[in-house]
Amino acid sequence: MLLAISGLPHGQWKKGQSGNPRGSRNTPRLRALDIIDAKLAKQIVFTEAGRRRTATALEIILRQLWAKEVAGDRRAAAVLLGYRGLIPIPTGPPEFVIEESGYDMNEPQLGDHGGRHE
Repeated sequence: MLLAISGLPHGQWKKGQSGNPRGSRNTPRLRALDIIDAKLAKQIVFTEAGRRRTATALEIILRQLWAKEVAGDRRAAAVLLGYRGLIPIPTGPPEFVIEESGYDMNEPQLGDHGGRHE
């Protein structure tokens, strides 16, 4: 049996002494899904067609997969198909409504020359 310097068997503590003298970690534990969601929701600045844009990491990933799918990459198409299964498809009424404006197409409008070219 190995004896530690204190005279106790190796790996044992004195009575009443904590094995972790600094105390336990009180930091909240993050779940893996929470970490992934936070990373995918992060806003990223990127350049597209010479213009600086901002989008979430998830949007950028989906755009890249779509570009590869259009180019014929079957693996990207399979991954995108999996994402499409996760996205809810709206089934309710449309988000916008086109209202009648009172515009009469038979009435001449300002700047309308009745089809004449002057």
